Amino acid sequence: MNDLDLRDLVLEALEFKPDINAACIRVTVNGGVVKLEGKVHLLREREVVERAAWSEPGVSKVEDYLLIA
Repeated sequence: MNDLDLRDLVLEALEFKPDINAACIRVTVNGGVVKLEGKVHLLREREVVERAAWSEPGVSKVEDYLLIA
């Protein structure tokens, strides 16, 4: 799976999380490494986003740069 396909899968997974505003989260993928940037409101939301990224096949690492604001 290429990086763009993996990025799309992670974004799609985030859109199905009712407590997450996916529009506030930037997802980039390079060589199976998912980089998450943006803002969430609670620590729990940050954890949900990170788990959603890890749930996709092909993810080798998740770099979480999400801010709680």
